[in-house]
Amino acid sequence: MTALMFTLSMAAQMPRDGRMGRREFSPEEFEKRREEFIAKQAELTPEESAKFFPLLKEMEAEQRKIGAKQRKLQNPGKDLSEEDYKIIVSNMTNMELQYKKIEQTYYTKKFPNVLSWKKIFRVRMALERYKMEALRMFAPQNYGNGRNHQRDNNKRGPQCD
Repeated sequence: MTALMFTLSMAAQMPRDGRMGRREFSPEEFEKRREEFIAKQAELTPEESAKFFPLLKEMEAEQRKIGAKQRKLQNPGKDLSEEDYKIIVSNMTNMELQYKKIEQTYYTKKFPNVLSWKKIFRVRMALERYKMEALRMFAPQNYGNGRNHQRDNNKRGPQCD
């Protein structure tokens, strides 16, 4: 009877997709939650949201192009010379600068056309907070709050289950 109860309780806790504590990632859900979170944290009106989020998506699309180029450089192959690596590192650094220049352009020239500086600041802070929330949301459950809850039997003291 005890074994049956244990099995049923474990089955009830297991995600339906069988991924052992990890939620399925949905880009649409992520985007929707992110926009709601940012709008709330930055106190954006519906009108401001309607103007701001397309600009944010535009900025991120430009940055993703650079990120794709950087990822290609991260797998350079074998048998490269020091000069080859020097060029790769230089190109990666230049791409990081391009990435930041895109961000600078949007934050200093485009976003101020639709939001106050106070709200731009709040958006920026909300984006950082949401990154942390998203990491927790999609991480395995035993890492959800930044702590490993697995028991280490070699250590004494309070155990977290």
